[in-house]
Amino acid sequence: MESNFSEEQKAVINCKTKNILLTAREFKDEVIKFDIDVDKDLKIIHISVNFFGETYIGKGFLEDNIKELERERKELVEIDNLIFQDSNLPERMSWKSACEYCEKLKLAGLSDWRLPNIDELKIAYNYNGRFQNIENDIYWSILQLNSTLPSAQFMHFRFGSVGGGHQTLNNYVRCVRSL
Repeated sequence: MESNFSEEQKAVINCKTKNILLTAREFKDEVIKFDIDVDKDLKIIHISVNFFGETYIGKGFLEDNIKELERERKELVEIDNLIFQDSNLPERMSWKSACEYCEKLKLAGLSDWRLPNIDELKIAYNYNGRFQNIENDIYWSILQLNSTLPSAQFMHFRFGSVGGGHQTLNNYVRCVRSL
């Protein structure tokens, strides 16, 4: 910190920085790098933060991005070392569309989403009380079945049963990623 700031100004800067860092700490290890510069009037002139592997630079982004990330984090369900999507769930779709949807999904600053395997769907089924948005219906799994027809495995969330169906059928999608 520059030495031309008064002790009172340094205290204000430290307080502002700590407030930002405390908010950033809620994101655990996702904050890789954090830099903040202020002018003599204690106005933020430069911020650089690396959240979730993406660098953000500017003055106004921080508060808005943190609020958006906090909102999106509430739309996720963490179980063991998995994160499940629990918001903005799409309408039913084919297996191929479901795979593409999860691959393109960006939620809470996270990418690398995928369709869950059957064991992961079983975890979601066993903890379905933790989800706000759940249908007691069929959800696609990533596993393609070896058959003469293009089919894939699914799980029925009403009964907890596992089955398989033609990939052109429209079923629900719940994307997952590892922590």
